[in-house]
Amino acid sequence: MPAAPIPLNENQRLAALERYAILDTLPEADFEHITQVAAGICQTPIALISLVASERQWFKAKVGTLLSETPREISFCAHTLTAEGPLFIVPDTLRDQRFSDNPIVHHDPFVRFYAGASLITPEGLRLGTLCVLDQQPRELTQVQQQALQALARQVIVLLELRLKNRELEQLDQFKNRLLSALSHDLRGALTQVQSLLIVAEGRSLQPEEIQPLLQRLQLSFDTSNELLHLLLRWAQSQLHGPQLHLAPLHLQSLITHMFAPIQQHLVDKQLTLICKVPPDLTWTTDEDILLLVLRNLLSNALKHTPRGEIKIWAEVNNGLYLHLEDTGKGMAPEQLAKLFQGPLYEPTTSSRSALGHGVGLLLCRDFVRSLGGDLSATSELGVGTRFSLYLPS
Repeated sequence: MPAAPIPLNENQRLAALERYAILDTLPEADFEHITQVAAGICQTPIALISLVASERQWFKAKVGTLLSETPREISFCAHTLTAEGPLFIVPDTLRDQRFSDNPIVHHDPFVRFYAGASLITPEGLRLGTLCVLDQQPRELTQVQQQALQALARQVIVLLELRLKNRELEQLDQFKNRLLSALSHDLRGALTQVQSLLIVAEGRSLQPEEIQPLLQRLQLSFDTSNELLHLLLRWAQSQLHGPQLHLAPLHLQSLITHMFAPIQQHLVDKQLTLICKVPPDLTWTTDEDILLLVLRNLLSNALKHTPRGEIKIWAEVNNGLYLHLEDTGKGMAPEQLAKLFQGPLYEPTTSSRSALGHGVGLLLCRDFVRSLGGDLSATSELGVGTRFSLYLPS
């Protein structure tokens, strides 16, 4: 018994099947109804929605059999993956050398007739079939063939609806987490402002106390403003898609300008800021997005680095890499692993007023990906953290 050939696009096909997250799910009435209609129209005792995975075919819905799956090597449906047309028919399995010695021909369910309409994704990838089977040789009329193919297209419509619903649920969950964490962070910043004002209230401040207080207030306001700016830009991109304004940027000038407003704060915290971006390096990208991301990374570094240095440098290697590294508190491996999985707020005893990394980083990663790049991090607890921003050529 020759096994069905492996299609050339097998990896893409399996990735599409994985994306639909349909394998081993519970029965669903809409899919069951399609198999019932297919069996009725084609007048066969058995109908299946069969999805061909790497080593098996699994039945999402079935009529006339108790089987839930079979090995791929004996699958009739696996042959449809490389068939020329969307419909694959075997009128009499005993007269077809590809199937005459197949176990399911000589044992339950004793298949003598097979017709499978391919389940083809919008990208043209074949996932399996809507198939009908009989224990006796037969043919399908033209009308039955057309109906079987129409029902197979309806299976894909259902799969697409499931996929879109799941994406909407995930997006809704993400937005809820995002807004919750954002609210937490903004409340934290405003609480810090309030506590500073309470300290100042009811007593005369000495001249040497005023400037540090104003600086701390300004930092809290700047943090809140940065979060709001990030959220507004992100919301606009969700509603209207990324609105990119690409132009060549002189990176050293842009970063030096970004450093200017925080010089006094750096002196007070005994922090050294180092820029090692080559003076002649320019890159074409969206200035607003790049500044939003760099400011957020710098803000995180300032909050989590009591003293030491913050360094930013660039390298060009099949694209642009901008690295921002601090000598701050760093993160434990488990915290680093969850950094881009969702909003994260885990203040330590010594930094109860510090904002968490999560909200800004999630938004920043979305912005960088809208430019075709990515954002990653490495860190060691007690040593420091490095964020690496990649932009393609």
